[in-house]
Amino acid sequence: MTGSLLAALASGLPWSLGVATLSWLAGAVLGLGLCALRLSRVPLPRLLAGLVILLLRAVPPLLWLLLAGAVAAAADLPIAPWAAAVAGLGLVAAAEMAEIYRRALSAVAAAQWEAAAALGLPRHSRIRDVLAPQLLAAALPAAAGLAAGLLRDSAIASLLGVSGIAAEADRAARAGAGPLASFAAAGALYLVLGLAVAAVGRRAALHLRAAAAR
Repeated sequence: MTGSLLAALASGLPWSLGVATLSWLAGAVLGLGLCALRLSRVPLPRLLAGLVILLLRAVPPLLWLLLAGAVAAAADLPIAPWAAAVAGLGLVAAAEMAEIYRRALSAVAAAQWEAAAALGLPRHSRIRDVLAPQLLAAALPAAAGLAAGLLRDSAIASLLGVSGIAAEADRAARAGAGPLASFAAAGALYLVLGLAVAAVGRRAALHLRAAAAR
C-alpha cells in the first residue's frame, strides 16, 4: 500500500510543479509591469496599480482560482483546468512580485546607482555587472519564498480538477490507503519541496551577493 501511495503522489508531482512554476513565471512578468506603474511619477497609474496590488493580495488565492474557473465556464472558453489555475495563482503572484521588485529597488540605495555611474562603465555594463546582481540578490529570497507558497497553494487547484499532489492523495485515500496516511504523506512532500525551493533561493542570493561584492 505504501508503494502505491507514493506512486500516486509522484504521478501528481509534475502537475503541482507545473502549475506553481507557470504561475510564478506569469507573476514575474506581470509583476514587472505592476511595479513600473506603482513607481510611476504620474499619479493616476500609480494609484491604480496600488489598488490592483491591494485587491490581489487581500483576496485569498482560493477565491481567485474559483473566480478564474467560473469566468472560463461562464464565457464558455475552452480553457483547461490547469490553465485556469495558473491564471488565478498568476494574478496573486503578480501582486506579490510587484512588491518584491519594489522592495528590491528600494534596497539598492541611490548611492549605489551613483557609484555605478562613477565607475565610468557603459550604461549596459553598469546595469549588467553592478546593479543587476544586487537587485537579484535582494529579490531572490522573497521570490523563492513566493515560489514555495505557490507550490503549497497549487493544492487548491484540485478544486478545478487539476490532478496534483493533493488530488492524488485524495484519490489514494478513497482507494483504501486511508486519509491519515495519504494526506500526511502529501503534507510531508509539500514540506520537503517548499524547503528545497527556499534553500535554493537563499543559496542563489548568497552567490549573487558575493559576486556583486567582488
